[in-house]
Amino acid sequence: MCEDDKLTIEQNAGRFLFGKGHCSVMNHYRLLEHTADMGVEGEAETLAALFQLMAQGVMKIVTDCPDILATQRIALQIEGADIEDLLVGWLSEVLYLLEGREFLAADFQIDKIEDNHLEAAVYGELYDKNRHYLLREVKAVTYHQIKVKLVDGQWLGR
Repeated sequence: MCEDDKLTIEQNAGRFLFGKGHCSVMNHYRLLEHTADMGVEGEAETLAALFQLMAQGVMKIVTDCPDILATQRIALQIEGADIEDLLVGWLSEVLYLLEGREFLAADFQIDKIEDNHLEAAVYGELYDKNRHYLLREVKAVTYHQIKVKLVDGQWLGR
């Protein structure tokens, strides 16, 4: 190994030299700060109410516009492998409505919910740049620290 291969990150600002004898190839990497993660936690008396709250939380991350009107209804059916997968699918669909269809949700109605099936309606309107504003972009709903469970008669979600 070349002597330059043994340089530390601080000495070489993240750059490492590799090669036999004369260090002819230069590779490098960067460390990226990642502080963009946000999450939603909820607590509700029913599973349906928890799913409504979690969707409201996702919308609050995206916008705090007070004047989103519930003029349109979109019916949804979501399937999941289990209750956590169902929550991720539900929140992903809410996010897709915004990102893919430019639909801002004002309210959520859960019509039927089981361990792996959800039927719901989302009420809202199309995004209007003259009336609405977005605070930030949410790229995806993830399974990181996902939790849905019943504890002492209350549904908890994260």
